[in-house]
Amino acid sequence: MIGDHSPATRRAAAQVVIDVLNYRELFTADRLTGGLRPWGGASASAVAEMRSGRDENRTPPVPGPALQPLLAAALYAVTTLGSHAVKLAAELRQTATMRSRTAQRPGERAAQKNPLTHLPPVLDRHRRDHDPLPELTSFLVRKRLANGWDPGDPLLTVNLDGLAREAQYWGSTPSGCRDCARSSRRP
Repeated sequence: MIGDHSPATRRAAAQVVIDVLNYRELFTADRLTGGLRPWGGASASAVAEMRSGRDENRTPPVPGPALQPLLAAALYAVTTLGSHAVKLAAELRQTATMRSRTAQRPGERAAQKNPLTHLPPVLDRHRRDHDPLPELTSFLVRKRLANGWDPGDPLLTVNLDGLAREAQYWGSTPSGCRDCARSSRRP
């Protein structure tokens, strides 16, 4: 290397030499002698005259009156709320309220399964276990209302997609329910 270069460039050049020496056992021919330590064994950063980072941090420490409440809140969140968050995440994975990200060909699932045979056992389980039906978020309920749903419809707040997933039935609307799908659309 000729001329003046940045510390990072000088460090990279010195690191190549140091790495070759550190891995000398890998060379079968022309192995360097064991006692060879250029620059007196200094690190590549020291050879390049880079700052070591061992000096005091330039960023001042957070003052105690600001740090203590922050640490207390973090401790509370981890110890008290953390276990609840884990349980809620597990429940969310089990309820299958989110749509699948994999696209289905129209009628793919409808051709494979009949919802009239798969949905009743799911509904019976909900009734038997006194488990409420999966519900939509208020945003989606408002969206349904905006699309023309009757406010008195008992299925207005029910997450039909979630029920279909519980019944392991996804995909396009089965042929017997096309009128149902049309009634839920905006007129």
